[in-house]
Amino acid sequence: MKRHLLMHVFENKSAAVHEDQFLKHIFRLAHFVEFFEYLTAYAMLSGGRRLAPTLIGRSPRVQGLYPLFAEWIARYFVEGEATRPPVNETQGMAFVSMMLDGAEAHLLSVRALAEAEKVSAARAMIDGLFQAQSDTWILSSNFVSNIGHFVYGATLLELQGRGRLTRQTMRVLTGASRNPFMLQAFQPHLLAGMPAGVQYAEMISARKRHRMADGRWASMSELVSEAAAAWATDRPFAGVDPETRARGDAALAELGVSPDEPIVTLHVREAGYNDNIAQAMSLRDARIADYRDAVAALVGNGIHVVRLGDRTMTRAEPQDGLLDYPFTDAKSDWMDVYLAVRCRFHIGTSSGMSFVPLMFGRPVLFTNWITLAHIVCSPSVVTMPKLLLDREGGLVPMAEYCGRHGHVLERSDAALHGLSFRDNAPEDLVEAVQLMDRHIDPTSGRLSVPDGMFEAPQTVFAESPLKSRPQIPPAFWNRYYAGR
Repeated sequence: MKRHLLMHVFENKSAAVHEDQFLKHIFRLAHFVEFFEYLTAYAMLSGGRRLAPTLIGRSPRVQGLYPLFAEWIARYFVEGEATRPPVNETQGMAFVSMMLDGAEAHLLSVRALAEAEKVSAARAMIDGLFQAQSDTWILSSNFVSNIGHFVYGATLLELQGRGRLTRQTMRVLTGASRNPFMLQAFQPHLLAGMPAGVQYAEMISARKRHRMADGRWASMSELVSEAAAAWATDRPFAGVDPETRARGDAALAELGVSPDEPIVTLHVREAGYNDNIAQAMSLRDARIADYRDAVAALVGNGIHVVRLGDRTMTRAEPQDGLLDYPFTDAKSDWMDVYLAVRCRFHIGTSSGMSFVPLMFGRPVLFTNWITLAHIVCSPSVVTMPKLLLDREGGLVPMAEYCGRHGHVLERSDAALHGLSFRDNAPEDLVEAVQLMDRHIDPTSGRLSVPDGMFEAPQTVFAESPLKSRPQIPPAFWNRYYAGR
């Protein structure tokens, strides 16, 4: 509802006489950080209107910070004056980072792309200014919390080590992790606490851009794409030690898979892993049952399929050659990593676990992908997006998808514009896994496809505002998008 009201402000549909009544649904019902997220978006969409005192509420924290941040937002984002935010310590910068990340998400949701671009550029420059005040670039403990976050941390560490980012020493703050075993790969870079005198810690954001050593700005998906290419063609970020490999081989053997038999891993995202974002991120979910024919196609070629995930997931229907690993006694943090290293390739949705095999140089087939702006473009990655449908249920052409809807991330983003999605059909999944299986080089284990295989979709993406070049299966493209 709040984004719907922001869209009305953006489209100049709110009547001034009813503005306070209209805006109270945005500001009076927002929690602390949300208030300032919406304040930034509202100020930019309205040309710098200030809030009536009744809209600020009774929170002492909000009332204390509102004058400072309202002034800074107006000067920086509306008047174009390059001023620093009114903070000068770690907690304050974390607040600014979250505030601007949320504001950018709201602006993208209502398709205020120019304003979102301004926030994105500001975030990068402000963070860079604070980051440069120290010889050490600190990554927050969020980079080692959830399994997928490790990939973001590994990406920054990899590119910094290759001289593609800052020359500063990079360290990661330790904290609670859902996969303690993975922390071993980060051990040389871990810190127990913030060093004395350092006030900036990098916060996780899929949207934020980073300045490269050559001076250009790159989004996190661009950085992951570059890192994934290096991990697949040069050397992986990490591996597993011989003892872990032997333990994993033995555990799989007990489950009926011998060490010399190939496996493909499969992860189909569901809502149960993180209740806090279950509804917002539900567009990324898919149904394990839809992958049944794809599993059968691989099993028919002598490959075992190991389904990854956790015990909150829907059990897979029993099937020859499919190991529903989350529901076995072998399920563990170290075994998750072993399987990511061991697989011939990985099939997954836009979920944290599906990024992990990239760290170990393994090819990945992303299926049921949603946010085109975050797509990974690497020689080791093939991606099949969900179909985007308009209000009448018609297929949105890919050029329009890229140009107008490429930033759709949450279900509310789609609903706001009358859009819906259709999951990949079983036949699409079969064709995609067969493509992957055919083109894994038996010697190197890398994905090796003929030149020009993905030229048609790459041309459309390269000519769009996204400027990316993903590898979309030709059969899928020809079925739905060729000639549209």
